[in-house]
Amino acid sequence: MDTEKINAKLFDSLINKIRHTKPSKVTLSGAAENIGAFIIDRMAAELKGAAYSNYDAFLIVTPCQDSAERACYQLETLLKAAPPAVNAKDAAGHKVCLFSSLEWSPYEFLSPSQNLLSDRMSTLKSVIDFEKGAKKLFIVAPIAGLMQKCGPYRELENAGIKIAKNDTLDIEKLVESLAEAGYSAEDPVIDLAQFAVRGGIVDIFIPGLRNPVRVDFFGDTIDSIKTFNIEDQRTIEPIDEVYILPAGEYIYGKAELDAMYRNMNKVSRLAPSHEANRIAEGIKIANIERYAPFMYDHCMPTIVDYMNKYISKYCVFYYSKEDIAAEGAGFLKKLEKLHLENKAEDVYSLPPEQYYKHSDILIKDIEHNNSAVKINLTPYDDSGMDEDGHVYFDLSVAPMPKFAGKFNQFITCVKEFLDDANTVLMILPTSGQIGRMVEVLSSLKLAVVVGENFMTSALARKTVYINEGYLHEGFIYKDEKLAVFSGYEAYGEHQPLYDKQAEIDVKAKAKSRYRKISSHLELADGDYVVHVNYGIGIYRGLTLLSAGGREADYLLLEYSDSDKLYVPVDALSMLHKYIALDGAEPRIGKLNDSSWKRQKATARKSIEKLAAYLVTLYARRSIAKGHQFGLDNDLMRQFEDSFAYKETVDQQNSIVEVKCDMESEKPMDRLICGDVGFGKTEVAIRAAFKACMDGKQVAFLAPTTILAMQHYNTLISRFSSYPVSVDLLSRFRTKSEQKETVEKLKEGKVDVVVGTHRIIQKDMGFKDLGLLIVDEEQRFGVKHKERLKELKNHVDVLTLTATPIPRTLYMSLVGSRDISTINTPPAERLPVKTFVLRYSEDTVKEAITRELLRRGQVYYVHNRIDTINSVVSKLSALVPGARVRAAHGQMDEKQLEKIMVDFCDREFDILVSTTIIENGLDISNVNTIIIERADTFGLSQLYQLRGRVGRAKNQAYAYFFFPHESILSHIAKKRLQAMKEFSELGSGYKIAMRDLEIRGAGNLLGHEQHGHICTIGFEMYCRLLEEEIKKIKGESIERKDEFDCEIEINTNAYLPTTYITSTYQKIDVYKRMVAAAGFDELAELNDELIDRFGKYPEQVYNLFQIVKIKILGRRLKALSVKEEKKHIIIKFQNAGQIDPSAVETLRRKFGQNVTFSDDVEITLLYLTKADLKGDNLLQMIISALKILDASPASGAKK
Repeated sequence: MDTEKINAKLFDSLINKIRHTKPSKVTLSGAAENIGAFIIDRMAAELKGAAYSNYDAFLIVTPCQDSAERACYQLETLLKAAPPAVNAKDAAGHKVCLFSSLEWSPYEFLSPSQNLLSDRMSTLKSVIDFEKGAKKLFIVAPIAGLMQKCGPYRELENAGIKIAKNDTLDIEKLVESLAEAGYSAEDPVIDLAQFAVRGGIVDIFIPGLRNPVRVDFFGDTIDSIKTFNIEDQRTIEPIDEVYILPAGEYIYGKAELDAMYRNMNKVSRLAPSHEANRIAEGIKIANIERYAPFMYDHCMPTIVDYMNKYISKYCVFYYSKEDIAAEGAGFLKKLEKLHLENKAEDVYSLPPEQYYKHSDILIKDIEHNNSAVKINLTPYDDSGMDEDGHVYFDLSVAPMPKFAGKFNQFITCVKEFLDDANTVLMILPTSGQIGRMVEVLSSLKLAVVVGENFMTSALARKTVYINEGYLHEGFIYKDEKLAVFSGYEAYGEHQPLYDKQAEIDVKAKAKSRYRKISSHLELADGDYVVHVNYGIGIYRGLTLLSAGGREADYLLLEYSDSDKLYVPVDALSMLHKYIALDGAEPRIGKLNDSSWKRQKATARKSIEKLAAYLVTLYARRSIAKGHQFGLDNDLMRQFEDSFAYKETVDQQNSIVEVKCDMESEKPMDRLICGDVGFGKTEVAIRAAFKACMDGKQVAFLAPTTILAMQHYNTLISRFSSYPVSVDLLSRFRTKSEQKETVEKLKEGKVDVVVGTHRIIQKDMGFKDLGLLIVDEEQRFGVKHKERLKELKNHVDVLTLTATPIPRTLYMSLVGSRDISTINTPPAERLPVKTFVLRYSEDTVKEAITRELLRRGQVYYVHNRIDTINSVVSKLSALVPGARVRAAHGQMDEKQLEKIMVDFCDREFDILVSTTIIENGLDISNVNTIIIERADTFGLSQLYQLRGRVGRAKNQAYAYFFFPHESILSHIAKKRLQAMKEFSELGSGYKIAMRDLEIRGAGNLLGHEQHGHICTIGFEMYCRLLEEEIKKIKGESIERKDEFDCEIEINTNAYLPTTYITSTYQKIDVYKRMVAAAGFDELAELNDELIDRFGKYPEQVYNLFQIVKIKILGRRLKALSVKEEKKHIIIKFQNAGQIDPSAVETLRRKFGQNVTFSDDVEITLLYLTKADLKGDNLLQMIISALKILDASPASGAKK
């Protein structure tokens, strides 16, 4: 295609007019939101005349938080593509700061999000430290964020501490400063504004930093500063210095507390509130921010005041000044209403003007700053006449047409623009999408340029320029014959807001998440435990004992008759938490009793039959022949490249595992276990597409009509550009429509059918079914599962679940079913803040009001259809102005569907529903869920319900209410406690295990097995089952827990409390030491301890040497290594086990200090101690065992 060069750059006519007139105000009418970042970037780069030479700071004001975030990400994209360089040496690195709204009300019980407080503090510090002529500073703020008042200049100007390597600093003073700056002590440090002290190491998570830092002291000298990963607590890289910012913009020192008491006294002669006294005592309380005006004598500036003080000249861009003013006024009006309701009950309740400046006044403050240039980008027709200092320019930007994922229509549109001599710009989110786009456009002989700096270069007509980055939606600028496309126009999905670097960090963290799964049932004092050799006892904690001339840590177990068993930490593998049936309490065993061995033997005999069945089932699967799908073709790769999100590491691994299964002859039966919103559906979609590319049909089974509808809509969107037909079978379809779909399936005219249990009914038929996808299998009844079994005999099966039922989980763990786990959350996803409370209308009102203040929506779960309408009326009265509607499963199909669609389209604010929303709804704008009578729900149900919120980057809230008069049952208490405990991302697996612990194994493996599970515990039962399965298969059984090398050497070997204070962390380290299979793992753990806790004392060094001896002893099948008066005696399991050549090597090295006693049953190796002690003795033992381990006859696994 012929191309024609444009002599001018983008927006040159606008730039030239402004450069020529040098106005103080500019109105750009007809400006769509998405053009804003382009204009800001060009003006920052090009306005370098006399009147604009000092504009290195830019304030961008938007109506709401969402538009601010979009503007921020779009600006970052363009600055990376075309940074407005100050000089050749500093072509990049300009700072874009998001000064968020706190999404907070001073009239509620919750503090603002620490993430938002930290972001704001970081931005304020950037303003204070602004340096002309260095990096350009872009501050993007919603009007509510701009209105929020900050701490005084005097507080923040000198706030913070700069520390550097080799500085002299007292640790205690540093800790005191951190506490005063609003940091909280938490070990380990995993969140912003936390710190931890471990000996000479201080970990700090500082606002504005992506990762926390670890400061290592040698005495009072800073020896090193490193960043570290919050997931595995390991070092990322060393740094030379760091600036420790306060945790937020409000700092509460002694002077502030004195002022608080003084000002509260002026309001009322009553004694200061209980909360005020707690603050004075140094206790951090919820919503401490509401007392800020009292502490700062009611003198609090806004960020505009900060900019006017610290930045001599700056440029302001309004994203529609009219909308900004209206939004700000509306926000303040809502707060005024809350204040009126609150002040009668709280004498210290202050009007909103004490916390926020009115938007009109704020805009006037900006307008009266003669050194600031103000530019209003308005979508309205505001084309006035130019006047002195005020220039009008009509952009007349048109929105880009929407193609609803129809890729061919999109390409046709691109061609039409090019044929009309337009320049086309595309900003796509992933390199895969760019590659796919280049491939398609090049095949049509269209001119394509990738990675061009299109913001500063002269561009060509009839050419497509493509860059990677973020753009919410495209636009058309007719005056410059410019068409700009985003991924939304190309693929039908809005690109998620995410930070690319955060994605990289998440990928780096993925590996450590797997390790977390292994500790789903951590031991706590008072827990029932099962010891492999001694049976069921009660765990009573970790204790340090001195025995035989050595000190070591032991786990104390309590048995009947007050018997005590001290278990060495190196025998941790012999313990596990007790789980049985229905939360029943077990019978505690006796130490001097043979009943435990009898109970295990009885259970093992019963298990043999079940093991044989499972092995037969597994063998049947192994020899069964299924369809062997072909390798990925070009269309498959193109389809994957069109995905709008970045796959997480776990997603990628799961996709590979599913594809490998499908490409083998054996029918796939794989479970994808992943938290809600972690990307299981995308794995299923890839599998479905692969099946369709091989000419096979796919059945996608969902437990509810709503979930089926959502999957259907997702598949329609994803498959719209490909030759794949998708249909829906559920009660949202009429009987005639269902009949037509069934006929089409039988004729092969439908490739993918999505539906509820309707698709597994007897009348259903498929021309060539190749893949069955089952979402949340546990939600289906017994009859449905029997029908599923029939289908599974012939096709590949993929099951998706967030909280696997125990049977499914353990069938996977014992090898009867394959499992893939997705534990990595999407980038920037936050854990849901969870509250378990007695029901309170005030709390309900606060929760709803907070969500509506930030333009969000709310789920309200009321699981009784007969009273659901009265709840709608109650909430409408409780929160006037809120739009409330109800939904439940007995509604007419069309009515229910309309309500759901309206809620997705934000037509109303609060959806009151039954548990019909438990599966399926995925609405990023809903970030508060309120559940009545949470005590009546199952644990996995509560978890699924909580998963309906927190599916975007906003902080989400879940409220689990139970009645005031209700006395919670033991099980209900445990369930609600689990929901509070497991609130972090990726807890589905843990929830499933805790559900198993609370409810017990139930009818997991048949009624006859129940008694045995109660007697020996579920985990022991599963261990025996696994052993029997291996025995039947003829595989070797290594009982590491029943056989281990016993070490008795007189040296102090343990983790002192002065080195690791947390018992939980101690046990975790002991577990990993015991589990280490080789020296490499041990060396890695050694490095980690030094990294996390500093240089360790002699006891820890000795412990590592003891573990090395244990590892070598295991390899050699040594029964024990014991120190006696004159010798070290090593006892071996098998006679004649020692290789004669190794004996000669030992004697050459140690001379007469080596002797053997080779009996019929055992071999004893004697090492004379001579004068060796401490480390020298340990090294002699290790050296001797290494020689034996190296001999060919040892047969040890290296």
